[in-house]
Amino acid sequence: MKKHLAYFTGVVWLAALTVGAAPFEPGLVAQIHFAGGAAVAADPNSGVLKNLWASPEALALRGQTLKKLSLSLDGWLRRQVAPTLTAPVSLAPLLEDLGQSEWQLDLHQPTADTVELALAVRLDNTRAQAWQTTLAPVLQTWKMTSPQHHGYLTRNGTWLLLTLGNSPAPKPAGVITDLKGNWLAAEMDWGRLAVWYPEWRKLDLPKTRLEVVGRNGNFEVNGKLFLAQPLPALGPWQFPTNTIHSPFVSFTAARGISSWLRQQPWAVAIGLQSLPDQVFTWALPEPGGQSAAMMPICQAYAAVPMAAAPTELPKLERSLTAALHDGPPDSAYQKFNVQEVNHQAVVTGMPFLAPYLEADREASGEFLVGGFFPNPPRGKVAPPELFARLGEPGLVFYHWEITSERMKSFPPLYQSLLVGTRHYQLDAASAAGKWLEHLTPTLGPTVTQGFATAPNEITFSRKAPAGLTSLELVALASWLEAPNFPGCDLRMPVPKPRRHAPPPGGAAAPFILH
Repeated sequence: MKKHLAYFTGVVWLAALTVGAAPFEPGLVAQIHFAGGAAVAADPNSGVLKNLWASPEALALRGQTLKKLSLSLDGWLRRQVAPTLTAPVSLAPLLEDLGQSEWQLDLHQPTADTVELALAVRLDNTRAQAWQTTLAPVLQTWKMTSPQHHGYLTRNGTWLLLTLGNSPAPKPAGVITDLKGNWLAAEMDWGRLAVWYPEWRKLDLPKTRLEVVGRNGNFEVNGKLFLAQPLPALGPWQFPTNTIHSPFVSFTAARGISSWLRQQPWAVAIGLQSLPDQVFTWALPEPGGQSAAMMPICQAYAAVPMAAAPTELPKLERSLTAALHDGPPDSAYQKFNVQEVNHQAVVTGMPFLAPYLEADREASGEFLVGGFFPNPPRGKVAPPELFARLGEPGLVFYHWEITSERMKSFPPLYQSLLVGTRHYQLDAASAAGKWLEHLTPTLGPTVTQGFATAPNEITFSRKAPAGLTSLELVALASWLEAPNFPGCDLRMPVPKPRRHAPPPGGAAAPFILH
């Protein structure tokens, strides 16, 4: 078991790079502290990881991921850091150490044009010597390319300290935080990180702090979001009682979103009289019988409270049409059109789907309701437990799903959206596809909650058998299989005109979980 858990932590390391927390130290971009695979394996609660990362499918994905990452880092080192090096740099063993050993990464940006990285790894003498042998020529070559470049490898007891940067006074590694029994602790300033990943700036993600540990058969995640803009005054939930009906396999509610929407250029450009402050999404179980052939992937919906919804619908229809057609002539979006009939806007031309928006009136007010397929006839009303949960003071976000059931319908929907927008689908025969296929039947309920604990602060928690929701699991799998991993460019090349018929051959198998 310990050996298997050591293997999975290479992927945990990759996942850790995507999470973070609100930095309190000036200039801190990110700090990530991982307890190490050995320490996690020794925890009595490590059984939560057995099915997630110790299966043959997980080990195959882990091996593929580490190989890709090692090759990518080696190429980057020899192109950008040490261009005079001719021999490959064997980084795979070092990545294995990051999976097995305790480490802390600190990334600083002291000024707009300087960056510092400090990595502390707890290693025995043999592995520390291997790191020094591997990285010494790289550091020496890099420092020779500019007098401002610095790179050091030092030992401090059981810790190997790596410091890289281009500022006159580098901040050394060595100040190790207390994990307090957690497996992972992280802090991230997403705005600063957008210097390297500009696309993240569009999301306007808040500074984040979180901690992760295994407990009672689940991953438990606890943290805080530090908002750039204070939350608006929280009004009562405006629930679309007649539109949302059970049974469902997922439900999400959020409020206080208007301040965030006001910072988004795309939301402001629509020209709505007022931006919505709440949103609800839900998904129904997979249908059985003959209806399964007609609606196997489309029963996901959203509702937004909006005053004068029938008046605002044409604005959304025009904005959606402009977004679809504002691109190159060969864009797949050019094939889609929006038609408005009887207070309903329907997107036509999309394979397998018929997305729509409609204005609806209920006792609680007017709503814009949308989905990927018409909402089926009304079922049972939402359970009283749901209203009781939404009644908790300060609740601003709630998400619940039966992850195994959601994974039966969400990946096909996701695949349809990818193929409709000319992006690579996730191949069921890929390492990540097989991993999801194996994992799905074992996943139980996932619950995420967020409470406003200060005007600019949301305290959140999650309990989940895999630590991630169905959406996040499929997104992670797609990223790990991206052609340019560790990048995430899933765009398919624009086809060139052919004079002859293409050679015979099959496309990637669609990823459907049952």
